[in-house]
Amino acid sequence: MAYGDRARDIAAELAAHFEQAGADRRAVRHLAEAADTATRRNANSEAAGYVGRALDLVERLPEAERVAGRLALLEQLGQVRRAMGDVRATVEGFEALARYAREQGRADVEARALLELGGALSWIDRDRSLAAVEQALVLAPGLPDEALRAHVRGFVGCQRILLCGWRDEDAEACRLAIDAVRRAGERRLLSLHVGRYAHLRSYQADYRAACRTAEEGLRLALEVSDAYHYMTCQFHRAWALLHLGEWQELRGVLRDGLQMAERNGHRLWARGFRFQTAWLLTHVGNFASARALCEQERSPGAEIQMDQLLGSIVLGFAHLGSKRHAAALRAFQEVTAQSTLMRSILLMPLRLGLGQYWLARKQFVRAREQMQELCRLAATSGERTYLALGRQALAEAALAQRNLPAAERELSEALHAVDGYDVPLAEWRVCATAARVELVRGHRVKADACWTRSAAVLDRLAASLKDDADLHRSFLAQPAVQMVRRHGRPAARRLKVARRALR
Repeated sequence: MAYGDRARDIAAELAAHFEQAGADRRAVRHLAEAADTATRRNANSEAAGYVGRALDLVERLPEAERVAGRLALLEQLGQVRRAMGDVRATVEGFEALARYAREQGRADVEARALLELGGALSWIDRDRSLAAVEQALVLAPGLPDEALRAHVRGFVGCQRILLCGWRDEDAEACRLAIDAVRRAGERRLLSLHVGRYAHLRSYQADYRAACRTAEEGLRLALEVSDAYHYMTCQFHRAWALLHLGEWQELRGVLRDGLQMAERNGHRLWARGFRFQTAWLLTHVGNFASARALCEQERSPGAEIQMDQLLGSIVLGFAHLGSKRHAAALRAFQEVTAQSTLMRSILLMPLRLGLGQYWLARKQFVRAREQMQELCRLAATSGERTYLALGRQALAEAALAQRNLPAAERELSEALHAVDGYDVPLAEWRVCATAARVELVRGHRVKADACWTRSAAVLDRLAASLKDDADLHRSFLAQPAVQMVRRHGRPAARRLKVARRALR
């Protein structure tokens, strides 16, 4: 009996029919297809049920078929659990797959399972995550094809950066992995690597390239029906758009990412998108809403977990904006207390927040310590937003102590960091501080140029909020924004007059 194109749609019914008839081989095949169809509908619990039934039936098959079937089904079950955010079940599943593959002498499957295990563990246990992927790397030289070897090296390189910090050689391994799996036509692996590489572009402040890379990753994730990598791409795309100041597009990305996370029941990614929404709210000056959004994701008295580190950092900024300094320090210290878990790009906003806290408390030595470490971290990968913000804060500390030469040196470095780069979150602040320094030096024309440049960046940021009156109003009501705009308009007029006079 032939079902043609309908077979996949009625796979569950066919599986039940063949199971009742004792045709175990065909029942297993149709159950795997039914699980795949359910996954495409984001019905992950249903998919897990189909795979579970298939795993029971596959034990009845002849040995060679049983081994191949069990390996494939364990991998499929792990991917389903990963999509639904059941981290501990995902870890257990990929541990079981790696162990079984090792027993069967299948180093290729074992390596893939160890990488997936490392990815799942990155939510809860940094050290075990690294151990798992490094174990896969040991297997790489003996793997059967170059695409798989490059996949392992690239995955490990990216995982090292995410959990230990930037190294150029690790980033290069990620890039080479994309080239290798693209040549091999491995679309699912390409989806994975492109999505992860998008985040590495943000490490270098190349946010537009990060967006383009993430958009390719989204298309690939849809093509191979991988909801997890879809959410990964949206998160990394949102990170880039936030720092790029493209806040209208960002809000659409966050809504889409959150909807996908909720459809799949992925609580951790849903939390991540809410934290990013709160981060945007801190930039537009709505600190109370940002604080509420972060706090709703926290259990009172519970120890901070890895997936909540971003939320604690954003909560610290929300408290800082509300001048709740003690609460801000507590939030930041929740993250520093987990320093053994985190060596990622999150260290940059964390150091920035702590530096701004100590600056607000006029503890200039401690503020400089944080900002100098921020500059060191940012310079390692070329992250220009945080490098410039670190230098700008060091200039502010020097100004507060009436050390004009030091302020000028730091601002020279800050301006060099933003020149030629699209880093608006840093540029408007750097230029505003530079304007104040030029006024102190008695250089009105240079100050006017800085005020005008800062105001132009703010106008662009404000324009990205015009579709939401509340956000637009909140952004423009911030004292620092008002100060720049107040100086920027007359400064622009004076510059125009001065230029006419020179003609």
